[in-house]
Amino acid sequence: MEGNGARKEIENNGLIIISIAAVLVYWFFDALLSGVVFVRLLIASLIVTYGTFTQYLINSHKAAQSELKKAHNGMEEQVRARTAQLLTANEELERSEILFHTLAQVSPVGIFRIDAQGDLIYVNDRWCEIAGMPMEMAVGKNWAEAIRSEERESIVKKWYGSVQGNRPFNLEYQFDRPDGSSTWVLSQATAEFNDAGEISGYVGTIRDIHHGYNGAKAGRRRAYAPCHGH
Repeated sequence: MEGNGARKEIENNGLIIISIAAVLVYWFFDALLSGVVFVRLLIASLIVTYGTFTQYLINSHKAAQSELKKAHNGMEEQVRARTAQLLTANEELERSEILFHTLAQVSPVGIFRIDAQGDLIYVNDRWCEIAGMPMEMAVGKNWAEAIRSEERESIVKKWYGSVQGNRPFNLEYQFDRPDGSSTWVLSQATAEFNDAGEISGYVGTIRDIHHGYNGAKAGRRRAYAPCHGH
């Protein structure tokens, strides 16, 4: 430890030591010659001053390099920590996506996802069965083509109005399938938010209410018939 300290002291003050040694050598040889004392002192002072100033510059440069290295190492550590956080977040997101799609595939209701602009980006198989439309044909704004033509414009307007107003969507409407059949559905959607609290999209469901809807209409007709008969 003492040897290391002495070596470090020599490294930090090497030029000063050399300058002093140079002065001693100068005085030694000058003693052999005649000269003015003032000139000898001036030269000796200049040598020591030059060595001291130069050593100061070298030490300052070393200190700056050391600080720069510390800052670089600190930045590397921050990057590693941030990278680890992002990897963890991505892994959790992937697990959440896998879980969502797994649940969506076994869900008895149709599930859909919409982007922040209100355009469809995902539907599960049950949604395709109810609407009579495959996902590749439903993405974007095309999903609205499954809505009964008489209602389509009104439903689409209400849907995009809900998106623009950040309001939940809750409507009943009819799907007309390619095979000529139709069904009533209850469609509901609510906003999804990202970490910044901004709306990143919407997730919703459609439920086939055709039998319940027709049953309610038939019940109303039965309740109305006796009164009408009298």
